[in-house]
Amino acid sequence: MNRFGDIEVSFKRLQPVYGYRSVELVSIEKALEPIQPQIDELSYYIKIAKRNCHFPSEHGLSRDQSAAVYIYTMEWGDTTLYRVLNKALRSENRQALKRLPPVYGYHAEKLVPIEKALEPVEPQIDELPRFIKIAKRNCHFPSEHGLSRDQSAAVYIYTMEWGDTTLYRVLNKALRSENRQALKIWFPYLKLFDTALDKLPTVKEVVWRGVSLDIGKNFIENQIVTWWSISSCSSLVKVIENFIGNGKNATLFLIEAINGKKIAGYTEYETEKEIILRIGSQFRVKSDVLKQSNGTHLVHLIEIDDNDDQPLASAMNDMHLAAAKLPIKTTS
Repeated sequence: MNRFGDIEVSFKRLQPVYGYRSVELVSIEKALEPIQPQIDELSYYIKIAKRNCHFPSEHGLSRDQSAAVYIYTMEWGDTTLYRVLNKALRSENRQALKRLPPVYGYHAEKLVPIEKALEPVEPQIDELPRFIKIAKRNCHFPSEHGLSRDQSAAVYIYTMEWGDTTLYRVLNKALRSENRQALKIWFPYLKLFDTALDKLPTVKEVVWRGVSLDIGKNFIENQIVTWWSISSCSSLVKVIENFIGNGKNATLFLIEAINGKKIAGYTEYETEKEIILRIGSQFRVKSDVLKQSNGTHLVHLIEIDDNDDQPLASAMNDMHLAAAKLPIKTTS
């Protein structure tokens, strides 16, 4: 197949692609840097495109613009640029197409009591003062890890459930939004929550996360993924199985975490063995997604950071094979 036959007949309605028109013009090398893990020998093909593209251009294209057109027309196999790009454009996962800016600013906030930290978001969350009182009364304090009562309550209230305006739902919706300005009202709480996590144990272990949506097909080998929300995981796969129900068309994530924060003992639900992955955690997709017999997609992610982009100990490198054999509970 070439790009003239690169077509998918589908009747699904996808959201429009917004945002790229406001991105600053950069060199083609920098423009393609984020997707380099997905495309074999991309740097080599960029050089070919820049060398062979039509430049100078009678239409006023820069060399990088001309090379951007040229490389789109090149063919070099399954990871040819146009194939990878068009697969992303057809995907229902619009988040993979856009790069949200990092969340800055909350680290500079002063630590304040949880009541004051959550005051700006009170209009968005039903009965918030009542739930703050519950969190302060039931949180783990005194803390053997040195958390103040307000820090411990900030973790506890994040794990509470009370409906559509549950705090973690409203916060994570804001973290996934392109409107970074709207996040500022959350900065005092994020400061309190983040400093609490700083004091809690860091874990390097396999953790699990799941969603009752069929999004696994959007992940491909070596893709780099950033999760901008706070991600709740568990060290027990059975906990996640309970959340995703019968597993049909759900997505299960096996994650080799290197910077997980162990909040067990500080949550409303002690049996969940919860591990938090922080805002902006990045992952590499270990391999193409495994589809299980009941329709569940298994996605194997390896957490990466600036200091350590290697997976956990070699004994864990093949855990995705063992996980493939894990039964996902179904109901008759």
